[in-house]
Parts: sequence; C-alpha cells; structure tokens
Amino acid sequence: HRDCNYIQSQYGGQTACPGNALYAQLVNIRQMAQAAVVNGYNQMPYIETALPKAGYPGANIAVGVTVSNRGKTTIPGGTRVSYRVMQGATTVIAQGGAGTIPSDIVPGAVAGVNVPFTVPAIGNYIVRWDLQTGGTWWNPIYGTPVREQYFRGADWSVDWVNDNVPISWTAGETKMISVTVANDGGRIWNAAAPGPVQLGYKWVSNATGNTFPGANRVSLPGDVQPGQTISLQIPVTAPVYPTNYTMSLDLYKQNEFAFADKGIADDDNNTGVSVDFKAAYTFNATPTFTAGQTASVPVTIRNIGNGTFPTTSSYPVNLAYHWSSASGANVIWDGSRTPLGADVVSGQVVTVNAAVTAPTTGGSYVLKLDLVQEGVAWFSTKGAATGNLPVAIQGPVVASFGANYAILPVSGMAGSRTTVPITLGNTSNFTWPTAGPNPVTLSYHWINSAGKTVVWDGLRTKLPADVPPDQLTQFQADLAFPSAAGTYLLRWDLVQEGVSWFSGKGVRMPEQTVAVQSFVAPFYGASLGVDQTPATMGAKLTISVPVKIENMSNFDWGSNVNLTYHWYDAAGNLVVWDGVRTSLAGTARTVIAAVNAQIAVPSTPGTYRLRYDIVQEGVAWFSSQGMQTPVKQVSVIVPALSALYSAPANVNGAVNSMITVPVTITNTGTTTWQPGAFNAAYHLYVANGPLFVWDGVRTAIPAAVAPGEAVTLNVIVKMPAGPGMYLVGFDVVQEGVAWFSGQGVPVGSATLQVQ
Repeated sequence: HRDCNYIQSQYGGQTACPGNALYAQLVNIRQMAQAAVVNGYNQMPYIETALPKAGYPGANIAVGVTVSNRGKTTIPGGTRVSYRVMQGATTVIAQGGAGTIPSDIVPGAVAGVNVPFTVPAIGNYIVRWDLQTGGTWWNPIYGTPVREQYFRGADWSVDWVNDNVPISWTAGETKMISVTVANDGGRIWNAAAPGPVQLGYKWVSNATGNTFPGANRVSLPGDVQPGQTISLQIPVTAPVYPTNYTMSLDLYKQNEFAFADKGIADDDNNTGVSVDFKAAYTFNATPTFTAGQTASVPVTIRNIGNGTFPTTSSYPVNLAYHWSSASGANVIWDGSRTPLGADVVSGQVVTVNAAVTAPTTGGSYVLKLDLVQEGVAWFSTKGAATGNLPVAIQGPVVASFGANYAILPVSGMAGSRTTVPITLGNTSNFTWPTAGPNPVTLSYHWINSAGKTVVWDGLRTKLPADVPPDQLTQFQADLAFPSAAGTYLLRWDLVQEGVSWFSGKGVRMPEQTVAVQSFVAPFYGASLGVDQTPATMGAKLTISVPVKIENMSNFDWGSNVNLTYHWYDAAGNLVVWDGVRTSLAGTARTVIAAVNAQIAVPSTPGTYRLRYDIVQEGVAWFSSQGMQTPVKQVSVIVPALSALYSAPANVNGAVNSMITVPVTITNTGTTTWQPGAFNAAYHLYVANGPLFVWDGVRTAIPAAVAPGEAVTLNVIVKMPAGPGMYLVGFDVVQEGVAWFSGQGVPVGSATLQVQ
C-alpha cells in the first residue's frame, strides 16, 4: 500500500500513500483481465477420472480418464495422460502408468483413455494427474492445471455413517435397526460365498465386561465396491438381564473374522436395558389380619415378561404391597419389602412368604401385591396388574380430621360472587361423604383489617364426590366477597355438617390476604379462536372442537360461566339456542384458556351457521351484552359410516373370563351394515388412559342394519388377565376398510371393573 518516500514533519514521519497512483492503474488492470477471459488460454486441458476412493495395495486398476480441451490450441495425438502419487510433500510414485491420447483434441472436444493405476501401500495419498509430452509434465511448462484426488490404500475397512439405535431398551425385546455404512477400504465386500460379509451385533455389559453375541446376522444385498455406501436393516434383540450395555454393530466375514478383529472401529452405542415389568401373583392362603399387626402371606410370583428380575444388582426387584380402601382409595402405598431370594428368569415361578402389616384402623380393605425395582419403578406404574385380595380387618375406627389445601390467589369486587379453583387432600382417616346426615362441605371465613370476623358462615360448596383418605379432589369453590371494599383475611375451612368445623378439630386453615375493590358494573368480553371448527360434521354426532378463549371481561370467570353455541339454518332461522355447555370456570382476567368445546350436531343434513357464545348462567349471555361472537358455516352431512351407542355405564367381570354387554347401536350413516362385512367390537384402556387392547373380540351383526335402524347386541368382551379398573370403548368395524372411530365417530364408553 505504501511506497518508500518517507515524509518527515514536526508531527513525526510516515511513508507516502500511493493510493492515487494505484487507483489510476485500475482501468488497465480491468482491461487486461477482461482480455484474458475473452481471448482464452492457449493450453487448457481439463481432466476428469473414475479413480475410486480406495484400493487394496498392489492391485491394478484400469482408470477411465476424460480429457476436455478448454484452451485455444489443439492437444496433439500421442500426448500421454499419467499421474504422480504424493504423501504430504513426499513423492511416493514419480511416474505412474500412462494412457496415450489416440488423436488430436481440437478446442472444445473431448477424448477418453484408460490409465493403468497400481494401488500403493496402506496409507493416505494425493494422486496428481497431468498430461505429458516426451516425458515432460505440462504443468511446469504451460502452467496448466493438474487434477488432484484423495486416495486411500487400504485393506478391509468400514465407515459407519449413521444408525437409529435407541438408548433405551426393554429386556428381551426386539427392535428393527437401520444403519448406513460406507466401504472406505480397498477390498470389495462380497455378498455371496465363500465367506460373505454380513452385518451383525453384540452386547457388552458395562458392569462386568461380559459379551453376548447377537442372535442373527443379515446379508448384503449385493457386492459393495470401495467407496460405495449402502443402507441395511437388522432385527436386534436386547439381553434378558437389565443393566447398562454397549451395543456394537459390526461387519463379519463369515467363518473368518469380524472387522473389529482387524482393528477397525465398530459402531458402539451406549444403551440401557430396563426390566420387562410383567408379573402375575397367586395368593396361596388367606391370612387373618388385625389392625396394625404383621402377618405372613404365602405368595407365588410368575415372571411373565421376556427378561430377568434381578435381585443382586444395584436396583434389585423385591415384593411389596399397597393397601386401599374398598372404594379404591389408597391407604398405604409403600409397603414393606420381601426379597425374592434369587434372580427370577422369564417364565420362572417363585414362592415367598410376604411380611404384610395391616392398616392401623379396622374396616374393609384391598391388599395389592406389587413388585418394585428399587430406585426405578413399581411394576403397577408400568402397566402390570397388582395381585388383589379383599380383606376385612378387625380393629377400632376413631375419626381423625385432617386436610391439605391448594388455592390460587383471589381478587374481586365488593358484593360480587366468583368461584375459585381449589384442590383438597383428605388426610383424615375416614372418607369425606357428600351426602347423608353429616356431609363434608367447603366454606370460609372473612376477617377485616381490625381482626374482626365479618363473615363466619361463608357459602357452602359441595364436594363433587366422596373423597377417600389420602385422595385428592379438585373443584370450583363458591365465594361471596364482603359488601364493603377493603383489605381482608380469607380463611378457608372444611365443615362436617352437624359435627364440627375442621378448624375446631385442630386442622390448620389456609389464609389469604385479599384486596376487595369497590363495586364496578361487570363488562362482558372475550376473544374466541375457533379456526379449528370442521367445515363438515356428521349428523347426530357430538364432536369435540379445540377452542382458545381470552377472558377480556373485567371479572374472573367462575363456575357459572360456560362456553356454548347456537345453530341457525341457511335462511338464518334459529334451530338450537341452548347448546351443550363447556366449562370456563377458573379463567382469570386476561388469561387465555384452551378448551375442547362439545358440539352436538343437528340431526338433519344441510348448511348451517354455528355461532359460538358464552353464558353466565342465570345472569346473561355475552352476546346479549354487546360482545361480537364468531360464526362458522358448517355443512352437516350423513356420513357413509356413523353410529350411536347406548351401553351400561358400569360393567363387571372376572379375570380372563368372557362376558357379554348389552349395547344398542343405531346406524346413523348412509351405508347398510351387512353381516360379515360389519361387526361390533371394542377397545380397552387402563384406568389412567393408555391403550391396553385395540383389536377386541368381534360380535357378529345377525342381520342387515339399514340407515336409521338400530340393533341390540350382546357384545362379547374378553376380560384382561389382571384385575383392576379399565375403560371399554364400543366400536363398529367394517372389516378390511375402517373402524368407525377412525372416521371421527365417537365410541360408546363404559367403566370395566375386572375382579
């Protein structure tokens, strides 16, 4: 940038800046560069080769080479194409094999030759291709470009590109694993005998180092050339003993060696294999229990899973138990442990004498045997059924009051009412009844800033259902604010009517400081997001539509505020005003709630307008208070497949038995149900929601059921092998075509108690 003219002044010295001189030369530089591009180069060969990425040392490869003349001068026939082999700055092969260009290559033309290539020793190289005339390389003479390619002299080798090996497995389970591999060695992976190359695996215990070879290997789809990449799938079965493993994928040359034996890295994956949580229990005798006492219970346990139950690992499996009330409420969860004695392998049966301590108060209970892997999980929480035994325990029952409260902050206006979401926990030793002469209800007390009680007997809120000991209940509690504005203390309190306030029995009352504001006339407002409303709905069905609602009112919505809708026909005539309610209780001001609106569809096909609305029951519709409500046009059709179900709410049966349930099914579609093509069936779900059985036993439809007709069937249901509470969803299936529920038709539901 600077020349050597040194300029000195009183402020120091510097070299002169030649910027103006250089700038004046830019025009000439541009013209010279443009002329070079336009005129082209005299000598400009462009070389492309089919050299593979790797090869076996000493092998001879005929490499196809293409020479394109991109210069202005003809490349004469007889010119040779050859190469040199470099390793860093060292020339390993100064003169490789050569191929001769048979005839002149005029500008713009292309010619091909075959050049013999001898693979160098094992190592990484650069192969430099160039033209030669009379033994002289073109690059030093003409400045023409060379072609450089990476090459590897190698024996057997593999590059593991990717795989989908999961980190979590269940003992004994099999998963299909996909893997992509590249042959980055010098040998061809042969797919056929002798000694074909195959994909396999092994498991190595991280705790002991023991190796467990895989049960199977898979063949290659064809020979794999050096540089070629392929994708394979292999079924992999986990070990039966649960612990941490390294699962290694590897290539094996049958009856010869594993690639890892030659120092080639295999595909290591750190994984964890968990217990297969499946067991069955048998009570060998029914002992007599006394409150608070310990009894010995002889029990037989069968491992019905695919893996081993470990007893000596860091996370052993032991037998324990739970106690629940006759209504199913938990009384004692973490029962004492009984060791199994030794590892229990799949299919093995072991008998132990379980030490079981009864609850401290008498009554009717259920003893539930349950295995537990210490520090990991109870078997029942992984879907395994407990071993249940109804037990009558002799002993005293003395009422002990206790409760836990979880309540959100409260605010409101003087003289107004609201509802507050609340969670209560029953820590009493008796069930809180909702009916009878002495029901338990929730109330509250208001205390002003001077410490004076201004309201003692607050509004009562009934519990939604009986609450057994150690169980929770959630509901919206009614609350009336004091008539005057100010700062108050709000104390919530349960009361057993006719007996005592819980606070009178020493139960702590939760306290909240509440700023009660002066009364302001209510403003009714909301923003509704109803974009997921289907444009087409099936007649007579009740469907669920996701809706987002923002509370833009000046008050929190209590239990008397609901989302609903109105139906109008195409001419604007009202068809249905009072739609099904969906609760918005507990939605505070400015909060956005996501709900599933329940929509009962009209029974007559046609075009309708669905107008969403909000109602404060007994007070006002939001639309009547000036709020704009969204309207969606809906086409109501009679679908090809549709049904309505009428079934009993509760069903009982013994384990592994076959029962029948009377179900009336109405054909609300357009298709006639022909016997054989259509059947009634069901799906089973465990009580907490996960699917247990999808493809239930079929019940034949005895005769054709035309649209609009109904048929009552005794639907056959096979009881599960484990006792407990389940949900059964009745469904119709058009065999080989579709389940009705898969077409958006709601199932008929019932609660299933398996004993």
